[in-house]
Amino acid sequence: MRSHGYEGILPIEREKVLGEREIILRVEGVEEDQGSVPLHLLASKLEALQRLVLSVGSARAGGRRRGTWKAAVARACELYFVSAEPGSTLVRARVAEPQAALFDEEDLGLEALTLSMQTIEAASAQDEQRVFSYFPDRGARARVLVAATELLPSEDSEYRLSLSTPKCQVQLPPELRPTLLRLARADEEETEYGPAVITGPLYLIQVQSGPLQVGVIWNNRQIICHYPSELEPLVRDFLPGSLVEVEGRASYTESGEISQIDSLYDMRPVEIEPLVWRSVYWAGRQFMLREPIQVNAEYRDGIWFHEYAPLKLSAYGESRRESLDAFKEVFSHAYDQLASEEDSLLTGDALAVKGQFNRLVLQVKQ
Repeated sequence: MRSHGYEGILPIEREKVLGEREIILRVEGVEEDQGSVPLHLLASKLEALQRLVLSVGSARAGGRRRGTWKAAVARACELYFVSAEPGSTLVRARVAEPQAALFDEEDLGLEALTLSMQTIEAASAQDEQRVFSYFPDRGARARVLVAATELLPSEDSEYRLSLSTPKCQVQLPPELRPTLLRLARADEEETEYGPAVITGPLYLIQVQSGPLQVGVIWNNRQIICHYPSELEPLVRDFLPGSLVEVEGRASYTESGEISQIDSLYDMRPVEIEPLVWRSVYWAGRQFMLREPIQVNAEYRDGIWFHEYAPLKLSAYGESRRESLDAFKEVFSHAYDQLASEEDSLLTGDALAVKGQFNRLVLQVKQ
């Protein structure tokens, strides 16, 4: 089982004392020398954080109050900007003050903030029972965990995120996505179905009226993918013709081919463009590079390929995530085998690659 922790992410400095109602979002690894973080990245992750806290608050308030509780939950769980600092960017926010008239004497906002952190912490520890105890209702749990996935970086990102409150700090690595989605569907009825990840252009997007479904052309076949209502906001962001990667529970034909996706867990846009990385993360280590590298990506015949020719590194997988993970693992193993090996034990080609590795890798952070 892969670790979801990243020891290379530093804890929040002790002098940055947090109030009980405060939370810090930390972005690390994006042009750190200039202290520059793209505004769209910061805005999207802050919006995702707000949706997560609101989803948790809605789950906790559901059943306690009838009528207009949704508006009351939104007011109780609203996050307010406090401050921001450059470098490894820190954004501090504060949850709304308790509104006793809305939820008796309960502090729903603080409870939602705390439980959001505890849920991510439990999911990172693969503690299914703990997550279930927080959200016994499957629908509410699915909405919370799907919201949490929106906080994660994409698989090909070079930046990392973490959240901190006075009592807890959690990392948000992209590798946490499969766990969150698995827990979101953990108590679905057992069937002969199995997991699947497919990539292809969207030919159908259906929302509001009729069954909630999208259609993907995969291996020259039209695959219908049914999605739950909590994913409707995600589906709305896509356009027909978009190249996407979908993940879900599939049913199969007698010959073993996918016939349809019966329950879609996630859908991601796919852009087959070179990746420019200033660092490489793998197994809790961060390889800091002296200059960016361009990793070429290719998708053909249902297989993803990633390659960095100067170091003769390549990897492949049936999904983009598998291929990227395989590439990062190959990079890490090649560095360990060559960077500190005695020259006398290496061939001429291996010596050349060793020299390139040592010129490229500035530092390895644990």
